[in-house]
Amino acid sequence: MARTTKHKLIIAGGGLAGLTLANAVAQSGINVALVAPVIPQPDGRTTALLAHSVDYLKKINVWERALPKTAAMTCIRIIDDTRRLLHAPEILFKSSEIELDQFGFNIQNKDLSAALTDSLKKYKNFSRIDGKISDAVENDENVSIILENGEKLECEILVGADGRNSTVRKLAEGGSGIAVRQWRYPQSAIVLNFSHTLPHDDTSTEFHNSSGPFTIVPLETNISSLVWVVKPEMAEEIMSRQHRELELEIEQQMHSILGKIKIVTDIQSFPLSAMNAKKMASGRFFLVGDAGHVFPPIGAQGYNLGIRDIEDLAAMICAQTSERLAVENIASRYNAKRRGDVLARTVSVDLLNRSLLSDFLPVQLLRTSGIIALTQSKTFRKMMMREGVSPGTGFGTGYKVFGEALQNIPRFFQPSKNHS
Repeated sequence: MARTTKHKLIIAGGGLAGLTLANAVAQSGINVALVAPVIPQPDGRTTALLAHSVDYLKKINVWERALPKTAAMTCIRIIDDTRRLLHAPEILFKSSEIELDQFGFNIQNKDLSAALTDSLKKYKNFSRIDGKISDAVENDENVSIILENGEKLECEILVGADGRNSTVRKLAEGGSGIAVRQWRYPQSAIVLNFSHTLPHDDTSTEFHNSSGPFTIVPLETNISSLVWVVKPEMAEEIMSRQHRELELEIEQQMHSILGKIKIVTDIQSFPLSAMNAKKMASGRFFLVGDAGHVFPPIGAQGYNLGIRDIEDLAAMICAQTSERLAVENIASRYNAKRRGDVLARTVSVDLLNRSLLSDFLPVQLLRTSGIIALTQSKTFRKMMMREGVSPGTGFGTGYKVFGEALQNIPRFFQPSKNHS
């Protein structure tokens, strides 16, 4: 009979969220295992790390490994390129306005993953298991896990950091799964990196188009990443183009602000959708990152929100002093702690995206008025910048209240479907 391997904590998922949580918990001495299949090829996307996330990566002793591969973002420029009747003014945010050297840093996912993985090598209380969970059942004492290869594991807490199609989320609540709200957008994202002949000056530039944002984020010297949100039919057409033809189109879309460009990575395309789990913990099953919430690639919210999940959960787990974790108490506190933040960010991203798509004049007026306010009011401008890079520092306690007030307003989540 196969021996059951026991751990205090098991994390499912070997992406950025899983690796980050493993580092956060391992440094406290807790026995932790990460279960994930071997990824055949590195992730070609990039992640913009905002100031709060950078501070947390410093706290868990990962940042020094990642820093050499990052590019600073000292300025953020937003340009209304919708060509509609109501045209918002261009706006430029500088990190120096809020006494920061930079708003954050951009890094390729493969480089951040390598830094997180390398950091875990120093922990003898950490282990990695190559595999995938096929079943997990909880009882009063633990969670019994079976991997696809038949291997058996046991833990006090099982954390799903296994993405939007999370197996952990589906196995929770006795196999019925934690319910989610999810919806789709009539958009797809084109993602690639490119070199350019003019310097990016550490500036992230976001063109607002009627189909969605066209966002350029600096990487290394004279290289930037692009997230281009378009209609699905246009995405298909773009993916069929020759590189030189597409390079000319990208130059035109960005009004040649970076000169001549050359695509230097594979081109990826994926449909845009969003999802919120109705709770972030149930029993001994917990969710972090994309397992609990998914956003369109707007405003650098994905991993940065996941960092805050990890920060809260790790702090609660590591603060336990008894031999066995007080799981029920942790679950209750974690759900309460994350609710407002997740809902507030979900609504903010959703409204921003829908405001770009809408031809309804009052919506355009509201969006334009908001941008004008950012150009005219220094107080409002600084508050929004602080809130963007370090949630809770701009709006203070009002931010939490705002998020919690949205719980019972379903119109923000329409059209939506509930799934288990």
